Amino acid sequence: SRALALRRFVFASSVAACDFPPPGGALTEASPPDGDHIYAVTKRRGEEMLAEFDDIPSCIVRFAALFSDWCEYPPLYFFLETWLSRAWNARVLGGKGLSAIPYLHVRDLAVFFHYVMAHLAELEQRQVLIASPSSTDSHLDLFQVVNMHARSRRPTPVHLPKALCHFGMWARDLAGRVL
Repeated sequence: SRALALRRFVFASSVAACDFPPPGGALTEASPPDGDHIYAVTKRRGEEMLAEFDDIPSCIVRFAALFSDWCEYPPLYFFLETWLSRAWNARVLGGKGLSAIPYLHVRDLAVFFHYVMAHLAELEQRQVLIASPSSTDSHLDLFQVVNMHARSRRPTPVHLPKALCHFGMWARDLAGRVL
């Protein structure tokens, strides 16, 4: 990178690098990369590594969950596939359905990067930028919107208590490994 005389090295991080904000809270550019799952740790280490190369202009972009018209983001694909199926769990939502993930379409990401590239000179060294919508819809909201678009109705979701969700995920994982 030094030999290339880069205007700015952009490190691709993730909002998943940060621990979940408290209910009603939001992640900001000042949020520390303090998540403790393995993906978060790898992103944090990447962000920390930039400090070792302070002579290379850099910034950190924390992406929301990216998807396109083909829905390559596996958790989102899994939700849609399940909710739009005739499977026994098509109406099941974990907990109260109030959890949320910020999703960003790749077209919006292109707009974001176009703006960033036009303002590179204004960025501070290792400045954190967040490529994410300013708000998120809960999984319950997403469930209802998806069903309204696909079926023109709002089925009543079945809310499964968190404890049962954990057990169910463990059981599905175990069954998958055995089969």
